[in-house]
Amino acid sequence: MSKKNHKHKQPSKEKTELHQNLEKRGWEVRDANDLPDEAKISAKFLEIMDPFVEDYDMSVLSDCMTIAWNEALAEDHEIKCRANLNNPLLNFNNYRDIIDELKLRKKIMYPGDLRSVMKTILTPEPGGRTKLNVASTMTEEAFMMRISMLLEEAKAEGFDDEDFDDEDFGEDDFSEDVFGSEDVT
Repeated sequence: MSKKNHKHKQPSKEKTELHQNLEKRGWEVRDANDLPDEAKISAKFLEIMDPFVEDYDMSVLSDCMTIAWNEALAEDHEIKCRANLNNPLLNFNNYRDIIDELKLRKKIMYPGDLRSVMKTILTPEPGGRTKLNVASTMTEEAFMMRISMLLEEAKAEGFDDEDFDDEDFGEDDFSEDVFGSEDVT
């Protein structure tokens, strides 16, 4: 997938329905629209799904990607998450081949991304474009697992425990919930 030149967007003051519903349920929701593309789970979804976009309905493909992403986390890290699918009545056993291919691509391309996917939403925009919104979460256990992975990587690069100060990591450094979006078309 080619990189897109995105202009820096102002954070949206308008909250999506999903964003509002999650806040009503007590979730802390943070908007990731101002993050660089490489940090957005929606951009990762699009990169993984890219070879299949022309062959599948985007609503079905985004559900298959959600299933694949969460299955990869469950298999490799024992992280489980229940997602709300756009097509809950669809028999996803009929899509097992594509789900397995997407899962393999996730494991290869983003093995260290431990966020669980809760929901994808496709939003039509002016000019016939569609935006993919992905709501994700990271449990405290997954966050600690990710920190351990990063520390191991740093040690492999020659850093040691003295290079890290516990005071460098505050509560604001951990976001339980991230809501990001990317243009699909």
